[in-house]
Amino acid sequence: MKKAHSHLKQTTLNFLRKWREFFRLRPTSLEKKLKKTVRQKKRSLSLDEISQFIKKYEPSLLFNPSQNTADIEQLKRTATLLRYTNEHELYENTLFGYDPKLTLLNQKAARDHTFIIGGHGKGTIRAYRHLKHDDRQFFEKIYIHQEPQIEKLLWFYLTVLPQLKSTHLKAPQLYKAFYGDKLTATYFEYISNLTPTSPQNMLSKAMALHNYLYNLRDTINLTDVPQAALNYENAEIYQRGLRCLKPIFSAKDVPFVKINNHLSTSNKQLCHGDLNQVNILENDLIIDWDECGLYPAGYDLALAMSRSKHFKTSEQVINFINGCGLETHSDRVAAIYFCTVFFSLQTKKGFPLKQLTRLVTDLEALID
Repeated sequence: MKKAHSHLKQTTLNFLRKWREFFRLRPTSLEKKLKKTVRQKKRSLSLDEISQFIKKYEPSLLFNPSQNTADIEQLKRTATLLRYTNEHELYENTLFGYDPKLTLLNQKAARDHTFIIGGHGKGTIRAYRHLKHDDRQFFEKIYIHQEPQIEKLLWFYLTVLPQLKSTHLKAPQLYKAFYGDKLTATYFEYISNLTPTSPQNMLSKAMALHNYLYNLRDTINLTDVPQAALNYENAEIYQRGLRCLKPIFSAKDVPFVKINNHLSTSNKQLCHGDLNQVNILENDLIIDWDECGLYPAGYDLALAMSRSKHFKTSEQVINFINGCGLETHSDRVAAIYFCTVFFSLQTKKGFPLKQLTRLVTDLEALID
């Protein structure tokens, strides 16, 4: 087995050297061109075709044979590249080269696997596959141990979901998880009809989920919560919102100490962490629980509100929050605070900057 893994590792490293120039590109810029070509050709691309892309769009990049080790960013970029091909054996060898102790489901039938284009989850390697095994179909997703998403996901599926009634919360079933030293391969039930909810229905569905989880907070056992599932502050979308909000908070000298007091005393509830049209399906299935956690009341609600495009004024936001059944003053303050954070990302997409400033003023009035 060691000899086999050694061979796989060497194969992977040779591949990484060969494609060193790709690692120095911005994946997003090349990816747009790759997606367009895949749509035009209506098939996967060969490695030679991808090589021609690199020669055409980045001819000045030099090959560097001295780089013969694979870090996680190289793995992500390699996976991004290979998902435009049908090179499943090479893809699997790449994974084994990075983590020799990783196990994958149904490796012998790689020819029957299909890459799924799309998805940029921070905690994954950004390559997803549709697999068939024992007359069943699976969705494969590879998580990175050094990122918090896998810990949150397993907490949700192994500890939280078994306590919830499936009639109220529907999530794809997690069938298997194989743990390596650096990666975890997960296999979910394959959903053939991933129809996103309509913009008109997204907010009402998110509201229904929020209400269910908010009212459930005292009836299920949420002990032994991993630290990763408590740290909403580390979520990428929250950090982006804070950066956008910082100029307004600084100009108005908003008292963060008082806000934090309300956040710490507010009720905590299970949150999805990334509610949007894509993750809330028309059939009421809620997918992609990578960012879930036990967060202050109103986190999910505020995020869904900011993405719904229903709100144009601070008054509309405040009135909606006040009508959501949040039981304590601190819960309402927390929800409005999260609205200021997430609506700050929408000032160029329909929510006026003037109204965001007014929303911050309304928040200040509530915490004084």
